[in-house]
Amino acid sequence: MQKKYGYYHGRFQPFHNGHMNMIKLMLDKHDEVIIGLSNPFRAPAISDDQALAKALATEDTRSPLNNPWPYWQRVLMIRWTLKDAGLDVGRVIFVPNLKASGFDTEETEFLKSETVKYTMPSGRHNKLILENNKKEGWDIVVIDPKDRPTSGTKIRQMIKSGDLEWKSHVPAGTERVIEKYGFKIKP
Repeated sequence: MQKKYGYYHGRFQPFHNGHMNMIKLMLDKHDEVIIGLSNPFRAPAISDDQALAKALATEDTRSPLNNPWPYWQRVLMIRWTLKDAGLDVGRVIFVPNLKASGFDTEETEFLKSETVKYTMPSGRHNKLILENNKKEGWDIVVIDPKDRPTSGTKIRQMIKSGDLEWKSHVPAGTERVIEKYGFKIKP
């Protein structure tokens, strides 16, 4: 029997085509999709696992230079994209990333029996999170797309340099948010 919820987390800096493909896949398999936005408060991530805590604490991803869009703009990127695609936004729940925001306590224990976490295998950071989640008893699905999406880092670099190619790597909803609110971080 398929579990009720699919859970997918990321920084979504910005929300790109690879993220959208993952969410479409999850909406086909689950009643509801929980999207955990990492680094919602620009505070260091939390982890009981020392190796993971060290990796999270030293990562460049906590820098404001790499997090130009606040939580609410990233939610808009996703909502506008889902609406454009004709998908039911009411089936999507937005939360701060459960683990990294300190929410992985008894409040989320019930989710383990009802939820499948989705991830991509790339990067040391993702591999450590994957190992940690398995140790904690989460049901994990690793999706390794054949066509690797351009990373958020590369997309941000394109935007900063004025290379309009960035638009081909993000859905229209993301493009509208970026054009409306801008790219606030100076290089």
